[in-house]
Amino acid sequence: MLVIEHTYAEGTCLEGTRRSDDLYATLRSLGWLWRGSVGDFRLQASQDRPAKRGAIERTVAALRAAGFAVEVRIDTTPRPVPEAEVDRAVRAETRADRLTARAARLTGEAASREEAANRVLDHIPLGQPLLTDHYSYNGDRRRRERAHANMERSVALEREAGRTAAAAATAAAHMRHRHNPHTVANRIRTLTAALARYERELAALATTTQIPAEARVRREGELAEYVENAREQLSYWQRVRDAQIAAGEATNYSRDDISRGDLIRYEGGWYVVVRANAKSVSVPSPLTGGGATHTVRYEHLRDHVTPDSPRWREVAVAAVLRARLMAHGGQLTGPEWTKVADSVADQLGALSDPG
Repeated sequence: MLVIEHTYAEGTCLEGTRRSDDLYATLRSLGWLWRGSVGDFRLQASQDRPAKRGAIERTVAALRAAGFAVEVRIDTTPRPVPEAEVDRAVRAETRADRLTARAARLTGEAASREEAANRVLDHIPLGQPLLTDHYSYNGDRRRRERAHANMERSVALEREAGRTAAAAATAAAHMRHRHNPHTVANRIRTLTAALARYERELAALATTTQIPAEARVRREGELAEYVENAREQLSYWQRVRDAQIAAGEATNYSRDDISRGDLIRYEGGWYVVVRANAKSVSVPSPLTGGGATHTVRYEHLRDHVTPDSPRWREVAVAAVLRARLMAHGGQLTGPEWTKVADSVADQLGALSDPG
């Protein structure tokens, strides 16, 4: 008997089979991953989320077609988002520690293999060929083959150690990247859109007559779970963003704060605002010149300066110099950039003609 069980804490797990079974290829094609530390399969991206009933049903159909009896258990009780995030942080730290230890072990083994190879090769004179007619030929050939095999294995282990160390660094930085202000803002936008989509579908189901009653009731239950999960996630991450704004790690600009001709900071540079939109600002592209623009969402802005600000001259000079470096031919043709440059023409002139 195979058991597919879903809980928020563990995700969707399949118990009763092994990686060596003939079902491995089938399960991998359906999105399942083998967990060697536990000894079961888990559906990808199923932890702390509503059950993926479609994927579960496809898996059940494939398993039963292969002659297996399958039992499905789904627990729809969510766990608090803060608890899930703490658990995620612990898992990431554990994975980073495990991969770091493995990288160190691989590096040590690679060094041992290289040392073993060098112990043989260092005793062979440079350029010394195999003496085919000498009594020591067979032994010498075997020693050289072992040395070359050890050297090749050392290189392979060193490469694997590098990949493992990189994976460890990724795991160690996981929570930091997850709480990056840009990432948090993007997640809030995604959750808001998903919540609106679920609510629209739920409202449409209440008025439709084209879906059988049983299917409608089932889908309404699924959507209600999706809505609850999205609301909990959205509430948590909005609190995280509010804390970041209060700490100065993120900004909270809107259309009311920014006007055409202002300077905004995005990533590592300053840009002049061409237009303030409902959800973003349009800035000219110094790389292409002309009237080409691109947009930057308000939540991604890092700073903002207006022409009447005490910081304007300092920021404007740095912005114009950087834009000229990026612009084709060093010329800024956009009218907005021209106005910014004119506002600090004396300082720019002094920089270009220090004498």
